[in-house]
Amino acid sequence: MSIRSPIPNGALTIDSPLGPIALGAAGHHLVGVDFLAASELSHTATNISATLLKAARQLDANFAGNLQDIALPTHAASTDFQQHV
Repeated sequence: MSIRSPIPNGALTIDSPLGPIALGAAGHHLVGVDFLAASELSHTATNISATLLKAARQLDANFAGNLQDIALPTHAASTDFQQHV
């Protein structure tokens, strides 16, 4: 089984009403959204790309009630079978 998993080359942690959220991006794609426990909080900010800033802005607007549909290019890790179906 071959899993295609993009390696994040940028990361950003944002605060949200649900707690801290870690965002990961590879190129122009969002590749990770992780909800962190308070004990995991590190306020990561490395290679902040336009994709990460756009994701942070859209999530902030969504949590504020000003944006209902979040539209971001994503790339999820998947197997060949998952890519096929």
